[in-house]
Amino acid sequence: TAIPSSLSRIRGRLTRSRSPPGRRGLSARPGLLAGGALSTLLGADDLFLLHEFVYPRVGIPQEAVYLAYGVLLAAYVWRFRPEILADDWLTLLVAGAFFATATSSDVVQHRWGVPHVVEDGAKLIGVALWSPFLVRAAGRHVLAGFNQAGPAYAGRGEL
Repeated sequence: TAIPSSLSRIRGRLTRSRSPPGRRGLSARPGLLAGGALSTLLGADDLFLLHEFVYPRVGIPQEAVYLAYGVLLAAYVWRFRPEILADDWLTLLVAGAFFATATSSDVVQHRWGVPHVVEDGAKLIGVALWSPFLVRAAGRHVLAGFNQAGPAYAGRGEL
Protein backbone atom coordinates (compact mmCIF):
# COMPACT_ATOMS: atom_id res chain seq x y z
CA THR A 1 0.00 0.00 0.00
CA ALA A 2 2.97 2.33 0.32
CA ILE A 3 3.65 2.44 -3.41
CA PRO A 4 0.09 3.30 -4.52
CA SER A 5 -0.18 6.01 -1.87
CA SER A 6 3.19 7.44 -2.91
CA LEU A 7 2.16 7.44 -6.56
CA SER A 8 -1.09 9.13 -5.61
CA ARG A 9 0.84 11.84 -3.76
CA ILE A 10 3.13 12.36 -6.77
CA ARG A 11 0.16 12.59 -9.14
CA GLY A 12 -1.57 15.02 -6.80
CA ARG A 13 1.55 17.14 -6.49
CA LEU A 14 2.09 17.30 -10.26
CA THR A 15 -1.50 18.28 -10.98
CA ARG A 16 -1.54 21.27 -8.64
CA SER A 17 -1.24 24.55 -10.44
CA ARG A 18 1.10 26.39 -8.09
CA SER A 19 4.49 25.84 -6.60
CA PRO A 20 4.53 24.96 -2.90
CA PRO A 21 5.14 27.89 -0.54
CA GLY A 22 8.79 28.84 -0.48
CA ARG A 23 9.62 26.82 -3.60
CA ARG A 24 11.00 28.23 -6.81
CA GLY A 25 10.47 27.05 -10.32
CA LEU A 26 7.83 26.37 -12.91
CA SER A 27 4.28 25.91 -11.73
CA ALA A 28 3.87 22.17 -11.90
CA ARG A 29 0.80 21.73 -14.02
CA PRO A 30 0.83 24.54 -16.59
CA GLY A 31 4.57 25.16 -16.76
CA LEU A 32 5.67 21.58 -17.04
CA LEU A 33 2.85 20.63 -19.40
CA ALA A 34 3.61 23.60 -21.67
CA GLY A 35 7.32 22.76 -21.64
CA GLY A 36 6.56 19.14 -22.44
CA ALA A 37 4.18 20.13 -25.24
CA LEU A 38 6.81 22.42 -26.78
CA SER A 39 9.42 19.68 -26.50
CA THR A 40 7.08 17.20 -28.18
CA LEU A 41 6.18 19.61 -30.97
CA LEU A 42 9.78 20.54 -31.73
CA GLY A 43 10.96 16.95 -31.40
CA ALA A 44 8.30 15.65 -33.79
CA ASP A 45 9.13 18.40 -36.27
CA ASP A 46 12.82 17.54 -36.13
CA LEU A 47 12.26 13.79 -36.30
CA PHE A 48 9.87 13.86 -39.25
CA LEU A 49 11.34 17.01 -40.90
CA LEU A 50 7.88 18.57 -40.96
CA HIS A 51 9.27 22.07 -41.57
CA GLU A 52 11.22 20.92 -44.63
CA PHE A 53 8.86 18.51 -46.37
CA VAL A 54 5.33 18.37 -44.93
CA TYR A 55 4.44 22.01 -44.24
CA PRO A 56 5.82 23.34 -47.56
CA ARG A 57 3.71 20.78 -49.46
CA VAL A 58 0.56 22.21 -47.87
CA GLY A 59 1.62 25.78 -48.65
CA ILE A 60 3.31 26.80 -45.39
CA PRO A 61 6.84 28.08 -46.04
CA GLN A 62 9.67 26.93 -43.81
CA GLU A 63 10.31 30.48 -42.58
CA ALA A 64 6.67 30.79 -41.44
CA VAL A 65 7.02 27.57 -39.46
CA TYR A 66 10.14 28.91 -37.76
CA LEU A 67 8.34 32.15 -37.01
CA ALA A 68 5.41 30.24 -35.48
CA TYR A 69 7.80 28.20 -33.31
CA GLY A 70 9.54 31.40 -32.23
CA VAL A 71 6.20 32.95 -31.27
CA LEU A 72 5.26 29.83 -29.28
CA LEU A 73 8.59 29.84 -27.46
CA ALA A 74 8.32 33.58 -26.76
CA ALA A 75 4.78 33.06 -25.43
CA TYR A 76 6.05 30.26 -23.17
CA VAL A 77 8.82 32.45 -21.79
CA TRP A 78 6.46 35.40 -21.36
CA ARG A 79 3.74 33.38 -19.66
CA PHE A 80 6.13 31.71 -17.23
CA ARG A 81 8.65 34.54 -16.88
CA PRO A 82 8.32 34.93 -13.08
CA GLU A 83 8.98 31.23 -12.57
CA ILE A 84 11.77 31.17 -15.14
CA LEU A 85 13.46 34.24 -13.67
CA ALA A 86 13.28 32.67 -10.21
CA ASP A 87 14.76 29.45 -11.55
CA ASP A 88 17.63 28.57 -13.85
CA TRP A 89 17.02 31.30 -16.46
CA LEU A 90 20.62 31.40 -17.68
CA THR A 91 20.47 27.77 -18.80
CA LEU A 92 17.25 28.49 -20.68
CA LEU A 93 18.78 31.60 -22.28
CA VAL A 94 21.84 29.69 -23.50
CA ALA A 95 19.62 26.86 -24.78
CA GLY A 96 17.59 29.45 -26.71
CA ALA A 97 20.76 30.89 -28.22
CA PHE A 98 21.81 27.45 -29.46
CA PHE A 99 18.33 26.76 -30.86
CA ALA A 100 18.45 30.14 -32.64
CA THR A 101 21.85 29.22 -34.09
CA ALA A 102 20.48 25.88 -35.31
CA THR A 103 17.45 27.55 -36.88
CA SER A 104 19.52 30.29 -38.54
CA SER A 105 21.98 27.81 -39.97
CA ASP A 106 19.12 25.69 -41.31
CA VAL A 107 17.63 28.70 -43.10
CA VAL A 108 20.92 29.78 -44.73
CA GLN A 109 22.44 26.31 -45.09
CA HIS A 110 21.73 25.88 -48.79
CA ARG A 111 22.47 29.48 -49.75
CA TRP A 112 25.77 29.86 -47.92
CA GLY A 113 26.96 26.28 -47.73
CA VAL A 114 26.83 26.02 -43.93
CA PRO A 115 27.76 22.46 -42.92
CA HIS A 116 25.06 20.29 -41.37
CA VAL A 117 27.26 19.79 -38.31
CA VAL A 118 26.69 23.44 -37.32
CA GLU A 119 22.91 23.02 -37.29
CA ASP A 120 22.92 19.58 -35.68
CA GLY A 121 25.61 20.46 -33.13
CA ALA A 122 23.82 23.63 -32.04
CA LYS A 123 20.52 21.75 -31.82
CA LEU A 124 22.12 19.00 -29.73
CA ILE A 125 23.59 21.49 -27.27
CA GLY A 126 20.24 23.32 -27.10
CA VAL A 127 18.43 20.08 -26.27
CA ALA A 128 21.15 19.16 -23.76
CA LEU A 129 20.40 22.42 -21.92
CA TRP A 130 16.60 22.57 -22.34
CA SER A 131 15.99 19.03 -21.08
CA PRO A 132 17.72 19.40 -17.69
CA PHE A 133 15.83 22.67 -17.13
CA LEU A 134 12.51 20.80 -17.34
CA VAL A 135 13.75 17.68 -15.56
CA ARG A 136 15.04 19.72 -12.59
CA ALA A 137 11.76 21.64 -12.39
CA ALA A 138 9.77 18.38 -12.39
CA GLY A 139 12.13 16.81 -9.85
CA ARG A 140 11.72 19.74 -7.47
CA HIS A 141 7.95 19.31 -7.54
CA VAL A 142 8.13 15.57 -6.97
CA LEU A 143 10.49 16.07 -4.01
CA ALA A 144 8.28 18.85 -2.67
CA GLY A 145 5.37 16.41 -2.73
CA PHE A 146 7.38 13.89 -0.74
CA ASN A 147 8.53 16.54 1.72
CA GLN A 148 4.93 17.63 2.27
CA ALA A 149 3.79 14.02 2.67
CA GLY A 150 5.09 13.72 6.21
CA PRO A 151 8.02 12.57 8.28
CA ALA A 152 8.57 9.32 6.36
CA TYR A 153 9.77 11.32 3.35
CA ALA A 154 11.22 14.39 5.08
CA GLY A 155 14.84 15.24 4.52
CA ARG A 156 15.32 13.26 1.32
CA GLY A 157 17.10 16.17 -0.35
CA GLU A 158 16.59 18.65 -3.14
CA LEU A 159 17.52 18.65 -6.80
